[in-house]
Amino acid sequence: MGMGTGTRRVCEKRQRVKEQ
Repeated sequence: MGMGTGTRRVCEKRQRVKEQ
C-alpha cells in the first residue's frame, strides 16, 4: 500500500470487517 488517499480508512474498515 502507500497511496496516501484514505489508506488508513481502508485499513480500519478492513480490520472492522475481519473482526466481524
